[in-house]
Amino acid sequence: MSTSYYFPIDGISSMRLVEGPGHDRLTIFEHGANAGELVLSLGMGRVVASALAQKDFDDSSCPMRTHYGGKGVGCVVTEHQRGLDPNACLISENGKIFTVAQIRELSGAGKQGDCE
Repeated sequence: MSTSYYFPIDGISSMRLVEGPGHDRLTIFEHGANAGELVLSLGMGRVVASALAQKDFDDSSCPMRTHYGGKGVGCVVTEHQRGLDPNACLISENGKIFTVAQIRELSGAGKQGDCE
């Protein structure tokens, strides 16, 4: 199983998601400035974050992807674009929000579930 990561839609520089315990808080930053915070029911933060990602439906142009390479290899991180800013915000297809640096740190993680 692999996980694809996407940039937010144009204009959104980053997002921060705090999940639970009773609800989710999704803070959106537009051009580096705090544009506001959404308070959503528990679990909806990932749904909204995922909706704000630039997804290519044939999945051929995602900037990064991870997959489990098996025992002894761990998590494999593939970068499809050169020169990615380590602080750039990416959104997984599952709606989790990471920086490029955080995804790179997954490389070699030992168990299948560690790839996201």
